[in-house]
This record gives sequence, C-alpha cells and structure tokens, in this order.
Amino acid sequence: MQRTNKKIASIGAVISLALAVAACSGGSGEENAGARQTIEKPDKTITVVETPAPAAGPIEVANIKNVEGMGNGFLTEDSLLVMKPNPDVEPIQVEGSTQPPNNLYAYDLNAGTAEAVNPESQNQNFAVLSPDGKHLFYKQNYEESAHGFILNMETKEKVATGDFLIEFGDAQWLDNSTVMFQTMEGALVASDTEGNAEVLFEGPEDARIVSAAKTDEGLFYIAGEKLYFRADGGSEPEELSDSAVTVAASPDGKQLALVRKATETTRTLYIVDPKGNELLKLGTATQVFGVAWSPDSTKVAYNLISEDGGEGGIVVADTLTGEATELSVDVQSAAATLRWSDSGKKLLATTYKEEGFVSYVITLK
Repeated sequence: MQRTNKKIASIGAVISLALAVAACSGGSGEENAGARQTIEKPDKTITVVETPAPAAGPIEVANIKNVEGMGNGFLTEDSLLVMKPNPDVEPIQVEGSTQPPNNLYAYDLNAGTAEAVNPESQNQNFAVLSPDGKHLFYKQNYEESAHGFILNMETKEKVATGDFLIEFGDAQWLDNSTVMFQTMEGALVASDTEGNAEVLFEGPEDARIVSAAKTDEGLFYIAGEKLYFRADGGSEPEELSDSAVTVAASPDGKQLALVRKATETTRTLYIVDPKGNELLKLGTATQVFGVAWSPDSTKVAYNLISEDGGEGGIVVADTLTGEATELSVDVQSAAATLRWSDSGKKLLATTYKEEGFVSYVITLK
C-alpha cells in the first residue's frame, strides 16, 4: 500500500494522542505477586502493587495469522473488519496525485478472502461495530478532516452523524443503538442509528477532552491532565486523579485502565476503581498503546513501546492479580487499538511496515 510520508505522519500524530506508557508484571505465588502497600489519604485509600518484570504466565499463544490492512475489529470469531486500499473504485486525489481510497473489508480468516463492506470512492477508517453486529460506525476522511457515518450492515444504507468534524480515534457504542464519539474541539457527541446526534458534554472551558469512557453510572474523561467523573444527571464533575493521559473502562464498568504521566518521558499503567483508587500498578515504560479490556472484564491487553530498545510488544495482564504475560509477537510499531474477539480467545493487533499496514490475529490457548 502506497502512502505519502505526510499522510503517515498525520495518522501517526492522531494516533499518538492515545499513547501512554506501561511495563507489566508477572509470575504467580506470593513471591512473584509483588509487594502490596496500602497508603491512607484523607480522601482515598491507594493500594500499590510493585510488580516484577513480565514472565511466562498461564496465557500462551496458539498461533498467529498475518492479514493485510489495518484491523478494525472482529465481525465474528472467524472474520475481521480491515481497512485497506480498494482498487475497484474510482481513485481519489491526495496531495496532487491519485490513489485508491481506503475502504473497509470483511476478511474471512478461514478462506483467506476479503470483500468490501460498502465500496465507495471515499476513505473509510476507524470503524467500530455495534454490540449486536447490526450497525457499523466509521469515519470518512479527507486528509486531516473526518466525518462520522453509521452503516446498516444488512441494508448497506448509511447515515451521517451530523456535520461534526471528529477525531480519528475509536468511538464507543453505549448500547446497540447509540454511539459516542469525540469532536476535534473536544466535545463528546452521541448519535443514534438514524443519524440523530446531540452533544453530550462540551467539556471544560479551559481544557480540551483528550480521552473519555462512558459507563452506566456516568462519564469519565481526561482534560488538562486530570481525570474527572461526571455522574449521569449531575452538573459538577468530580476530580479523581492528576497526571492522567488516557482512560478505558472495563465492560462491566467496575474498573478503569488509567495511564498516568510518571515523568516527562515515562508513563505508568494503573488499574483503578471508579473513585480513582489505585488497585494495581502494572508498570512504567516509555509508552503503552491500544489498551483494551477483555469482554469478561478480567484482563487488559496493551502494547509496550520502548525507545531504548528494551521491553516491547503485546502484554496481557490479569486485572485481579496483576500477573502479566508477554505474547510472542513483535508489533512495537503499534498503529491501532488492540481488539478482542467476543470469546476472549483472540486478539487483533496492527503495525505499520514499509509495504503498509499489517494486522495480526493472535489466538490464545
């Protein structure tokens, strides 16, 4: 896949908004579980688990399959949604030249075949499938501007989600009929499957929202390097943590994966409760990218990136014990959020190489 350096740089700049850092920990038994220290503060109790370096754990890789294109998630246990150039539609103009637009494809893992989901002469990317699989939210972009659309997977009809200029990063389905996404200005918008969109939260006046997660209880968001919680129906947000970089809520809404700034050049990944109390410290490194919760909320997967050539690659951590396992696949140049299959037995990761995006389907034992 041919891409200009400027285009790659712009995608990388957007993706880097989600970058944060973490090392991980592993082992089993009391000796390897790490030292647990409880710190009492007037407004909260912090439990810190100092964990050793990653070690072999109960999670093992059964096999790894390479797939051309940027992985956007699982359609089924045996099919993927991938973004790649579509040579069968009219090419588009990009920086004075023509090239095939990136379209979304359904890739059959067993047959090794790919079919365009909704072929069109537009760039399609950063798609998220609704929980029931009936609707697909995706972004249609021209250079650095993007608009949102929702595609009915059965009828192939699509509707626009308003005129908002939106971020390239992942959106979040709140249920089978409502999707939440972020505008370039930092506001949070919700749209139903008919394209009726409304602003959920404008965000603070003095800082831009850079990361957000919605649960049944309310909204968690990061602005001005602080993590806030805004209860549904509430007006005043509650500050939970400082030095915050990114946040991701577990599917059951009981825990958060929070990346915090440790120093100017390092980041730390924590598991915290909905009040911001630290439950696990999974480690510190240069960057951690693409944090994703397993469907059963018991594990998080993340990609470690180290500038000094040290630790790197995909890690899966148990969010109860902190036990972590490095998976034997090298995707240090991560280019998309990790995605789990519905069974929790497969992970989808994407990297960028000279020939273009390459995705890896990692089947776990």
